[in-house]
Amino acid sequence: MSIASVLNDSQDEDQKTDDQTSQPNEVQSIDDGTDSRDFTDYCPSEATSASSFESSIAGRKRRRPRRGCKKYTNEQRYFIWYHRTDLKEAWDDVEREFLRQFGEVRKKSGLQCKFYRVLHEAKVEKVREQAKSGRRYRGDLVGRFGVVDRTAERFAWMRPEDQSRPPLPCFATDDCRNPTYKICAQQNKI
Repeated sequence: MSIASVLNDSQDEDQKTDDQTSQPNEVQSIDDGTDSRDFTDYCPSEATSASSFESSIAGRKRRRPRRGCKKYTNEQRYFIWYHRTDLKEAWDDVEREFLRQFGEVRKKSGLQCKFYRVLHEAKVEKVREQAKSGRRYRGDLVGRFGVVDRTAERFAWMRPEDQSRPPLPCFATDDCRNPTYKICAQQNKI
């Protein structure tokens, strides 16, 4: 059955479908589970010809399922947050340092996604809000959003002065509105 016949008249489709069921040699459905009834929603502006539509269907058949991405470790989460916020590095530098430290190739977009998720999990203000409050409260506790100020976690890859600095008093205990962000395993602590 051609696509044009499906688009032209839905009544003729029922008759043609009945005729095709009696012919065992014709293909009645496409391998991906769609049959001729699914093509009634087809929009002709999406493809210029039947051959381009058929090639897109064929492309879907050959596509393999995507492999799952390797999850970030807790140390890697802190690494991204520390380098972006505490060290104020550009994303290209964070990407390069991540590869050097962990030996894993992670794209900038993946690092950015994890960074924003970590901030959300840690109940840190959104980056746009940080910029606004940072201008208003310079030097105040409100303007501090880094790993060193917000957590008690310290790692060997941190600068020595950051490793020895305690977190801000509010974030050192759990009675603060923004609880301490503790996700590292005990073996990762210094």
